[in-house]
Amino acid sequence: MEPISAIILDLDGLMIDTESAARKAWRRAARLFGYTMSESIFARLSGRKAEDGRSILFDTLGEDFPYAEVRRRRDEYLIQAFHRGEIGPMPGLYDLLETIDALELDAAIATSGSREITPLKLSALDLEERFDVIVCGEDVEDGKPAPDIFLEAAHQLDVRPSRCVVLEDSDAGARAAHAADMRVIVIPELEGPAEDVQSMAWRVLPSLHAAADHLAEVV
Repeated sequence: MEPISAIILDLDGLMIDTESAARKAWRRAARLFGYTMSESIFARLSGRKAEDGRSILFDTLGEDFPYAEVRRRRDEYLIQAFHRGEIGPMPGLYDLLETIDALELDAAIATSGSREITPLKLSALDLEERFDVIVCGEDVEDGKPAPDIFLEAAHQLDVRPSRCVVLEDSDAGARAAHAADMRVIVIPELEGPAEDVQSMAWRVLPSLHAAADHLAEVV
């Protein structure tokens, strides 16, 4: 096994506690148009970029689902939540970042989120200048679970994929990291990992604190 020289982090649900707020915003927006979004839909959406999410919603709610309007309203509600200070860091985030610095690992963000909202999320974490490499959903052709976003992050870091570790909370993200030939630490936020994700993960850990401790032991 090659030594680790870089770490690639997901953002939503891994670094920042957005998943619950995002689900609430989706539900509120969908209700305006007479639709109900179930937990099974959110499980399919988790970790997916906007274009894939649109296809999933058309598949589950029908081709008449007003995706553009619902998404616009969802973004409005989510931005309001940011401005009200209702969305913050996941426990252990800053300890993890200190460990990454102490281990002198290169670090990147690979998020399915958009370039429009990602800076707002990083601002909420006081991390606007922390990462030189940030790859967003629209920067690659195929979103998670395809490996493109992680391969692009490794390319921009100038690090071989096999020397990268990915931290992810979603099954789609974990599958993408595995397909990119990277070690993946899964830290589930709302649902436990699927059986195949458990088998492909390097580790399944309960928190970012645990991830920091594990990295400190193995790097």
